[in-house]
Amino acid sequence: MTIDLSPQLELALENEAVRRGTTPQMLALKIIESQLPAASIEESAKVQTLYDFLKPHLDSLPEPPPDAPQTNYSQDTGRKFAEAMVEKHRQGRL
Repeated sequence: MTIDLSPQLELALENEAVRRGTTPQMLALKIIESQLPAASIEESAKVQTLYDFLKPHLDSLPEPPPDAPQTNYSQDTGRKFAEAMVEKHRQGRL
């Protein structure tokens, strides 16, 4: 993320960082963190994977019917791809 600062604000941040013995970036980060509720920072830290991010949306999807076959399309993908290529080659489509 990039935040554009006015020249006056950038100068004030640089001067205050020098006064505190830190960098402008570290000072800006500290100031921003101090203004955000701790809960929102903690909540952001919890989202670490795509599944974690999508889980609230996935929970809203309807359950499959009880008689639906179980699927796991991500299992054995390499083998399935190889078999599909062999079949295409056999049919002359490759």
